[in-house]
Amino acid sequence: MKNLSQAFEKFTDKFSRYKSAEEKDKSFLKPVSTDQKLQQHIIQEENDKLEKLKAVLEQYRNPVSKEIEEDETALLKAWELYKKIREAENSVKDEKTFLKEFKIHSPVACKSEYTTGIKFTYLQWWFIQTHGEEKVVPVIKEERNFFYIDFEDAQTFHFTGILRQALSLN
Repeated sequence: MKNLSQAFEKFTDKFSRYKSAEEKDKSFLKPVSTDQKLQQHIIQEENDKLEKLKAVLEQYRNPVSKEIEEDETALLKAWELYKKIREAENSVKDEKTFLKEFKIHSPVACKSEYTTGIKFTYLQWWFIQTHGEEKVVPVIKEERNFFYIDFEDAQTFHFTGILRQALSLN
């Protein structure tokens, strides 16, 4: 028993020295590369990616094409339909009678640029920015080669790196 208490005492002492050293000296934060040119190149590439992301997001914030505007409108129509279905369900459901499932067809879910790759992420970002108070995230789901729109609770949704990065910009 004495060894256990001694070990705990040593750990506590080391941890307190580590914490105080961490607060005093931040020199352990070193750049990714000691090679200055490489480090500048890495930083420049990251800045370029960020600028490209900002440019694409701006195209969705202020649609530059009729196609993007139509996609946003279609997503909003899917959202309105989803809300109305949920309201209707809540007005009549009980423990024996309830809505088991439904699938919302939308032109957005028919576009390969949204069903593959990351382009739907931009529409998700736009929706969250314009309807974020709803605390839901639109998603495209597939069942037997049929793609449809659904909405997931933002608390349980798994945010991807790009969507997380886009949301952090605002």
